[in-house]
Amino acid sequence: MPLVTQEVPQEVPQAGTPAASPVQSPVAAFAALADDTRWAVLEALADDDAVGSGGLTASGLAGRLPVTRQAIAKHLAVLEAAGLVESRTVGRERRYRALGAELTALGRRLERIGDAWEARLARIATIAEDLERG
Repeated sequence: MPLVTQEVPQEVPQAGTPAASPVQSPVAAFAALADDTRWAVLEALADDDAVGSGGLTASGLAGRLPVTRQAIAKHLAVLEAAGLVESRTVGRERRYRALGAELTALGRRLERIGDAWEARLARIATIAEDLERG
């Protein structure tokens, strides 16, 4: 079966671009998560969500991570385009938060794949045990 790839946008969307839709493509989501900085951004947003501050700005994230505000803004745009993060404007600030439901749905998809493999391996183990017993 051929490998299907999907590029994740690497540029910041223009102002007025509609918000990202929920995760529909796990390929796009995993491509967005395949960067250590984006993973750190997502973890910082998740930690902030637990505290309930209402989201973080790119500047706030840059203060927590060894990355410039401009780089953080680009990473946030990729995460938002993949449907893993949402933003809202509060006064003059743009605040970001992780989309827990989307991340949970992505985790469930992985869990189903893992469960299917576990079931296959259990059947193989049973066959091997039966062969050993003769």
